This record gives sequence, C-alpha cells and structure tokens, in this order.
Amino acid sequence: MGVYESIRESTGVYESLRESMRVYGSLWESTRVYGSLRESMRVYESLWESMRVCGSLWESTRVYESLRESTRVYESLRESAGVYESLWESMRVYESLWESMGVYGSL
Repeated sequence: MGVYESIRESTGVYESLRESMRVYGSLWESTRVYGSLRESMRVYESLWESMRVCGSLWESTRVYESLRESTRVYESLRESAGVYESLWESMRVYESLWESMGVYGSL
C-alpha cells in the first residue's frame, strides 16, 4: 500500500502543478490582453492627438483666410482713397480754372 499511496501522492502533486500552470497561462494571457488594450489606447491617443493637430491646422487656415479677406478689404479701401484723392485733385483743378475764369472776367 505504501507504493500505491506514493503514486497517488505524486499524481496529486502533478495535478496541482498542472492546475498551477493553467492559472499561470491564464494570467499570462490576461497580461497579453492588458498589453494589447494598452497598445490600443496608445493608438487611440495618437489618433486623438492627430485630430487635435488637424483641427488646429484647420483653425489656422480659417485665420489665414480671414487675414487674406482683411487684406482685400484694406486694398479696396486704399483703392477707394486713391479715387477720392483723384477726385479731390480734379476739384482743385476745377476750382483753379473757375478762379482763373473769374480773374479773366474781371479784366
């Protein structure tokens, strides 16, 4: 009976080791899943950062377009001022001619 008990004892130890290996394998698999989830989170964070950068670039483009529009308005105002100056100059020439006509009429 001693040999039989020894074999049974060895079998119990073997089964216990097998169970421990199963638990260890399960823990290892959980660690791999956790690592995979962490990697997915890093990818998600990277995509989120890319979206923020893209949004920032889009905002910069809108600011640039607004500045271009302001420049166009400024150029238009400068053009209008040039036309106004030209009209003012024409008025001065006209007044000068009118004055000359008055001087001529008094002669």
